[in-house]
Amino acid sequence: MADGLLHVENSEFLQNTAQAYGGAIEMHGTSAGTQQFISSVFTENSSALSGGALMIDEIGGDATVYNCEFVANTSDASGGGMSITGTNSHIENSRLSGNTANAGGGAYLGGAVVAITNSVLNDNSAQSTGGGAHIQWAAGGSSVSGSFIEGNMSGDGGGLYLGSSDIGIGSTAFCGNLPT
Repeated sequence: MADGLLHVENSEFLQNTAQAYGGAIEMHGTSAGTQQFISSVFTENSSALSGGALMIDEIGGDATVYNCEFVANTSDASGGGMSITGTNSHIENSRLSGNTANAGGGAYLGGAVVAITNSVLNDNSAQSTGGGAHIQWAAGGSSVSGSFIEGNMSGDGGGLYLGSSDIGIGSTAFCGNLPT
């Protein structure tokens, strides 16, 4: 999808596959509004490149993921559960669990403001960086707060990998994250 607004609510995406980006959903373009994903479940989706379940790149505006679950999704490159870059990403009250990728097992985020709030990133894995999440080039005002990051594995940054990012972390528990 390019150049449009998307509102997904109370939906399920199961076992979708992409030979490139976004196993269930891929968005590129210049939409200035807010893309919304609310109370939806993404399970066992896969992509050969970025975003095992969801891939959003350079749309401007915001991408809001609220009360969603990303479970057992895979990407051969980045963002096993999701990859959101060049777009403000707001992940709240969501769970990313059992996702895998080369970088950012649960999520690959960056290039704009990143906010992860009251969410659980657990049992995700990445071969290289960011088992729970790989956050790259996050803009000022980015944060991880009120979240639980547990049991993730990666070569670097078992829980989180922060590359060239300006980010605040508060009221967040990191437990049992391991190097691979």
